[in-house]
Amino acid sequence: MPFGKRHITLGGVCNLRDLGGYPVADGGSTRWGQVLRSDSPHALQSNDMSALVEAGLTKVVDLRDASEIARHPNPFRIHGSVHYNHVPLFAHLDLRAHLARAAKVDDVLLELYCEVLTERQQALYAALSAIADAEPGAVLFHCTVGKDRTGVLAALLLAAVGASKDDIIADYALTSGRIDGIRQSMLAKFAAGRIDGCKGADRQSFISLFSSEPSTMRGMLDYLDGRYGGIDAYLHVLDPGQTLRKKLRARMLC
Repeated sequence: MPFGKRHITLGGVCNLRDLGGYPVADGGSTRWGQVLRSDSPHALQSNDMSALVEAGLTKVVDLRDASEIARHPNPFRIHGSVHYNHVPLFAHLDLRAHLARAAKVDDVLLELYCEVLTERQQALYAALSAIADAEPGAVLFHCTVGKDRTGVLAALLLAAVGASKDDIIADYALTSGRIDGIRQSMLAKFAAGRIDGCKGADRQSFISLFSSEPSTMRGMLDYLDGRYGGIDAYLHVLDPGQTLRKKLRARMLC
C-alpha cells in the first residue's frame, strides 16, 4: 500500500488522508507519505495495520481524551514498531457549554476552534512537536471523527509550511463527504441518550457539530491573523526558540 494519494482506503477507518501534494508559498510542495490525518483507528484490522507499517508508518499521535481511549483503545498503543503519543487536545475545555450555545450562535465550531488556539497552546505545541520530532517515516494523527481536533492541527501544520489558505480550507472541507457512517452512528446514539454531556440538547444543534464548512476554517484562519498576526507569529508564541517551524518544513516539504 504505497502512499501518494489524498484518500487512503482501509477497513476500519473512513477519513484517512495524506497531507502531501499541497503547493507551498516559496516553491515545492508537501511530501506524500509523511503526515497522515484520520478518524479513530480503533477498528483497524491487523492486516490494515500491517499495511500502514509496511508503507512507512512510524508514529501515531492520538488527540482524544482518556475516556474516548478507554471506550475505543488505540491498537497502535502497544505496537512494537510504532511510537504512540497521547495529546488530549480538548482536555479542560467545556464542550457542553459549546453544545448548549450551538442553537444561539452562527458557528459554534468556529468558537471552539478559536478557543483551542487560545487556551490549548501547550497541547498544540506538544502535538506539533511530536510530528516534527518523529523518526523518519509517516506520522498519523487522529481524533474520533478526524474533523475538529484533527482539523485544527492539520490547518496549523499546512499553514506552518506555507500552504495557501484556500488549500487549507479545502482540506478541512474534505471531511464532509467522508463521515456519513460516523454521523449516522452518532445520531443513533444521541437519539438513544447514549452521548455523554448531550442530554437535553436539541437534535439540530447536535447535527451541526458534524459539519465541516469552508467558512468555519476560513474564520479560524482569519482569527489567527487578527489575534496573533498570522501563523509565524503564532508559532513564535508556541515556540519562542523558533525551531518548530524549521523542523516541520524539513519533515513535510519536498
